[in-house]
Amino acid sequence: MAISSEPLFSMPGVSSGMDWGAMADKIIEKDSLPIAQWEAQQEKLNLKISLYQEFSSLFKAVRKSLTSLKLPSTYTAKAAEFTPLGGASSSAGIITATATSDARINQYEIEVIRKAQAHRIASDRVDDASAALGLSGKFTVQVGSGAESMGPIEITVSSSDSLAAVSTKINEAAGKWGVENKTTALISAKIVDRRIVLTAGATGAAKAMTLTDTDGTVLEGLGFLDAGAVKTELDAAQDAELIVDGLTVTRDSNEIKDLIDNVTLNVVGPGKVKMDITLDAQKAVEGIQEFVTAYNELLDWINIRLSEETVKNPKSDFERKWGLLHGDSVLWQAKSSLRSLVATPLNVSFTSRTSDQIYRQFGPLNDDDREAVIRNDTRFVLFHDGRQTTIEVSVNDTWDSLAATINASVDDDTGAAMGLKAVVSEGRLTLSGSKGVTVSDTGNFLAKTGLRTVTQTGQVGITTEKTDYGKSGKLEFSTDDLMAAMTESPEQVAEFASQLMAKFDGYVGEMVDATTVSVGTTVAVKGRVASQIQTWQSQVTSLDKRISEFEKRLTEKKKRILKQFAAAETNLAKMTQQLQWLTSINSSLTAMAGGSSSS
Repeated sequence: MAISSEPLFSMPGVSSGMDWGAMADKIIEKDSLPIAQWEAQQEKLNLKISLYQEFSSLFKAVRKSLTSLKLPSTYTAKAAEFTPLGGASSSAGIITATATSDARINQYEIEVIRKAQAHRIASDRVDDASAALGLSGKFTVQVGSGAESMGPIEITVSSSDSLAAVSTKINEAAGKWGVENKTTALISAKIVDRRIVLTAGATGAAKAMTLTDTDGTVLEGLGFLDAGAVKTELDAAQDAELIVDGLTVTRDSNEIKDLIDNVTLNVVGPGKVKMDITLDAQKAVEGIQEFVTAYNELLDWINIRLSEETVKNPKSDFERKWGLLHGDSVLWQAKSSLRSLVATPLNVSFTSRTSDQIYRQFGPLNDDDREAVIRNDTRFVLFHDGRQTTIEVSVNDTWDSLAATINASVDDDTGAAMGLKAVVSEGRLTLSGSKGVTVSDTGNFLAKTGLRTVTQTGQVGITTEKTDYGKSGKLEFSTDDLMAAMTESPEQVAEFASQLMAKFDGYVGEMVDATTVSVGTTVAVKGRVASQIQTWQSQVTSLDKRISEFEKRLTEKKKRILKQFAAAETNLAKMTQQLQWLTSINSSLTAMAGGSSSS
């Protein structure tokens, strides 16, 4: 607080001897007590804002960890692993590969006979690559022939051109052709050992270069041609040749995308390998580990803030924060909601699901039948496009009869067609719905037949810590359990985990998003934490305004008090003067009276 003014009196009264300034300060000090209370409120609010900003940052760390986990492809990623065969020490010099998440897990034996290569030729050697050649004329270069030919380009050579100049002209023309055709340059030229080396811009046996003198004999003079034929061929135009699982194949490029579905091969050189397309769980494992770490840091913070007590006589802002959020309702609700997201089974939506292979009826064939799927009639419920239908399953049903029931199913309430599709192939039933299917499977029929999806975090290795009976709410993660689930049913893990993490992301948004939403005629901040921070900041601003206005009033009051004290001092001075005059008169009269009596 700072109350200032230009006091009318800054020293004790001359006549009265009273310290009017000190008296005014005492009065203003007493009247200023509300400001101290408001400033204490501001300090407390600012400390709470700081704590909630920490709270928000921890939530945002959780959200950041969810970025890749919301993508189904994170859990279905595939990798190509190689084992060199035939005495090779490494596969890196033979072949590499990348696989998309849609690639099928499988094994292939691949032998590279030869790699694809581009046609390469050379001119004769000259004494000085920068000296004029004395050749003039025109020639063309074309790559390939027929419908798939590239080019031609035409090069004009003057007698003053050097070997380096001709090389530059070739590259400029080839580059221009590439730009015009939105592809790579037709050919490339470079000087090596005072020769021009020409390389075709594409690999493959059908992409050989054809050089033709159209005006003069420049190509003959350069030594590219001899009697119309290529004089010095460094590399022949060549296809890649591979044997894959005993099948010989050729391709004109070393990057092969059409040999194995969703796998791109990159041929490096001759050799033999075994290639395994495997599940690549690294991204999923690292992502979940990051999520669990961020989640546990958030829960640690919540648990500490809810339980800590206020410090008596705090010496720092750190200690002043203690106990401010003890029992805070938003923190309690956040902890409860987070635990609920982890513990509550998720009704996962899927567009397609394929069952286990079952060729027989579901119920027992005889009293001793131990392979029966069910012992008694059962039921399950399917939800699709806002509708639901109850499917009755008899012990005599098979996949064929159940598929017919599903295909003919209608909404239990309205009788409208469910729009579901069930197809049986090789003893398996594939259930699909374009709008996303969810299930209620109280009888566990779908679970027993492989149609039910993963529904709980424990199935993917995420569980609540057992320490202190799980009171902290913190999580632990088993990589082995996740790997087992991904190996057994990667698609189901992908659907469950991605939808769960998307649900987490939605909840975090409800807590920390600072975007505004309309509620009736009012515009409010969406996130609960962000909204509370804004509310406290508004209160701090309001208190600032109140303090400022109050200080102005106190300043004016002090001026009035000092003015009143100045007037009092003036009056006292006058009264003192009058008293002194009266005293003087009285003394004079007394003296006169004394003189008369003595005479």
